[in-house]
Amino acid sequence: NAIYLFAYGEHILRNSGYNGASSGALGYSRSYIHNTSWSGNTVNIAGTDHQFKTGNGIVEGWTGGYFDYACGDSGNALPNGKHLRSLVFVHPQDGNNGYFILFDEVDAGGSSNTVNVALHPNSDANPIITNGAEYKWKVSPYRIGQQDVYLTIFLGAQPLSSVINSGILANGSESFIGKYLYSAYATDTNGNRNIVSVLYPHDGTHAKAGFTRITGQGFTGATVDSGNAIIDTALESSGQNTLTRGSVSFRGLAAVYRTISSNIGFYFVRKGRSFNDGNTITRRGFEADSDVSLYVNGATGKIISPGTSVTFYYPGITGVKLNEVNAAVKSSGNGFVKVDVPQGTHSLTFVTTSTSDATAPTINI
Repeated sequence: NAIYLFAYGEHILRNSGYNGASSGALGYSRSYIHNTSWSGNTVNIAGTDHQFKTGNGIVEGWTGGYFDYACGDSGNALPNGKHLRSLVFVHPQDGNNGYFILFDEVDAGGSSNTVNVALHPNSDANPIITNGAEYKWKVSPYRIGQQDVYLTIFLGAQPLSSVINSGILANGSESFIGKYLYSAYATDTNGNRNIVSVLYPHDGTHAKAGFTRITGQGFTGATVDSGNAIIDTALESSGQNTLTRGSVSFRGLAAVYRTISSNIGFYFVRKGRSFNDGNTITRRGFEADSDVSLYVNGATGKIISPGTSVTFYYPGITGVKLNEVNAAVKSSGNGFVKVDVPQGTHSLTFVTTSTSDATAPTINI
């Protein structure tokens, strides 16, 4: 479940690498780089190293359009628990910059423990820290002579501790000692902990967003304010109950939604049953009989279903197309349609009474 990110022509988040490491470059052994989990952008439980380097791979997700999503499963890599990591890429859209969100879901095996998250910006500098939640690095240049690129990491929940550690980033003769973020979080009494982290690249022509930490009854997360009256919200929860923040309610392990001048733009729910934007007249959202992962932007989107019935709410909706084929309508009414969504990953298109909505471009998988 290690991740690597590139933005604005630069490596912004990277793992230790192997180039030049066999000789023990800069005092770090090949064993540190090759065999330890904390030399990469990974999660461990109670500081215990991974026992295997491979897990179960990517278990669900999609790419394409304006919103990418992938969930990786640690499998048996961790000796003392399980880690599911979801990476979300919110593409540039609505005049706002693109950025990434990490959702880490950890099961530490049924009892209280700590979860440790290591994130390695491609930088040898100490970050600028704001309010103990926002960490800003200038990344080491790959394109010599180009403008500086930065990575800001925002922690959506209060950790037990966050420290800046040193670790080699191996690149042959240009290897250097990087400064990385190592955060510890407490699990609940059952050993569970979900964590939201925002990874926001920026440079001289792509401004940094503003961030706010969110804590509510049953959820934590962050808002991302990139200007233009547009605010994104990223939340985690146990997925067991319907939770409410302001006018919006959802049930799922994770949710991301955009408000544009207080109106819902896109929304995403991971492994959940519902989303409701709170508008009683022109509601947008869904309700599912079983957990689904779903993204909707306007009248199009994507869904990963175990094979279940889903009710979609959208102004003027009269039908739903799955992979460009009309789904049989089980029931319908003013602003809602219920259909069966077969097992698998499908594109969504809402058929509506509005020509502009009905002909909105479909996001292909």
